[in-house]
Amino acid sequence: MITVSDVIGALSLYSDTKDCPAEKLTAFAAAGLDYVKSRLKDTADENSPLIIETAAAVAHYHFFLGAISSSDRYESYKAGDMTIRRNIEKELRFEKEVLVASLTKAASILTDTEFCVVAC
Repeated sequence: MITVSDVIGALSLYSDTKDCPAEKLTAFAAAGLDYVKSRLKDTADENSPLIIETAAAVAHYHFFLGAISSSDRYESYKAGDMTIRRNIEKELRFEKEVLVASLTKAASILTDTEFCVVAC
């Protein structure tokens, strides 16, 4: 049976989660795993590696959304005479693409109850 620890292991591979406290990752990993488990087909193997991968992608998407409001996620800020710029819209679009790709890859084990909500 896949556990939250398995998902934390996959989630911690994302570069922006390395310095995140374990308690925070646990909450995101648990929510991601719950999301995937609630959508598993009856015929799905409950030990499929796709569960971990998909749960980690869902968890990371929500982690990213939560991190947008932190100071290091501002679109631009100035440090001395140097300005740092980020394109948050582009990063969000990329995160959505990763999430959709992960859910699509897991289509063989997930029920299709929210296709338009996720893909549109």
